[in-house]
Order: sequence, then C-alpha cells, then structure tokens
Amino acid sequence: MQSDFTLLQIGWFTRPGVGTPEAEVHAFYRALLQFLQEHQLTVRLLLERGEPLTDESKLMRSDLTHKGFLLYQRAEQKWLKGIDRGKDPTDMRVFAKELTKIELAGIKKASGH
Repeated sequence: MQSDFTLLQIGWFTRPGVGTPEAEVHAFYRALLQFLQEHQLTVRLLLERGEPLTDESKLMRSDLTHKGFLLYQRAEQKWLKGIDRGKDPTDMRVFAKELTKIELAGIKKASGH
C-alpha cells in the first residue's frame, strides 16, 4: 500500500524568511485546487468557494486521483517556476497543457497507437 504524503502546504510559503505574500499564496492554492476539482482529478471536495485558508491547509497525495497525481508531478514545478518569474499565480495553462498531453497519451494507448 502506498503511503500518503503532503504535496503542498500553505505554511511552506508563508513562513518567515520565505517572503511570499499570503494573499498570493492563497490565490495560487485556490486556483490549483479549483482546477483539479473542475477536472475531476480529486477524490473528494477539497475546497468550497469562499472557504477560509490557513497555514495548515494542504494538498495530500491521497486527495488526488491517479491522473491528478500524474498531472501534479508533471506540472507543479513548471507552474511554480513561472510564478517565480512573475507569471500570474492563478494562470493554470501549464496544468491544462499537461492534462491535454496525459489525456492524448491515454487515448493513443487505448487505441493501440
């Protein structure tokens, strides 16, 4: 059985010395969870609209479907690097592009190509 682990926690970005504004961290965390939920990549509802976030708010491996975890592995670092370079933290195009690649690979595999 696979052990569970934390993928992302708000407190990692808001702790002293990191320097990421809390509002920005909350914005990118909300955007990520909403994207994952809207694409049925979570096993449960992770965040209600307007639900308050805390430093303890986190995304666990067990919160994601197999496809959701695969997507997270492929897109998360690219997305965070983009944010570091000044991209809008709510821009989920990196995740959308990687999801399309995953889905196309699944279609090719299913059709035998």
